[in-house]
Amino acid sequence: NAIHDQGHEAMMLKTAGGRKTTTGWWEALGWAPSTRWQDRIETIVRGFNAVLNEVRVRGFEGVIILDRGLVCQLALRRARGLPSGFVLRWLQHLLPAPEVIVYFDLSVDEALARVNARGTDVETLAGLSALNAGYRELPEYAGFTLIDADRPTADIVLDLLALTYQGGRQPHQEALISC
Repeated sequence: NAIHDQGHEAMMLKTAGGRKTTTGWWEALGWAPSTRWQDRIETIVRGFNAVLNEVRVRGFEGVIILDRGLVCQLALRRARGLPSGFVLRWLQHLLPAPEVIVYFDLSVDEALARVNARGTDVETLAGLSALNAGYRELPEYAGFTLIDADRPTADIVLDLLALTYQGGRQPHQEALISC
């Protein structure tokens, strides 16, 4: 909304991996595949969504915000002790790279409190700690733009707008937003 309020077009898309959905399936079945198979399923879903999002943004003139992305699956793999693999890296090279990758920097304790307050996901302190470490271990992490997410939402939005309009240019950038 803040970008629209500035008189510019914006589109927000999710590059979900299906983890919440498949977790619900496994709970309903009372069984879950191995971590490796869970990751394969999520990689297929996230890869499909990444390609689909690229098709959706063709010809769009404005700011494109991607909530999650292929790098998120790579961080999950690190958290799970799995190798990066070939497919995700291949897709990263195939698809256009975002101009900005934002990492919302937040303590793991606060992240867990927010997840619990939302009540839509189930996470553990150990799982979020491993994911946080997984992001920080990625070679791409050095190029992430870190935003302190332990501040009021309005301040975070201002930081995001500043990134969008860097150098006074008209916004035509793609930002991947990870947490």
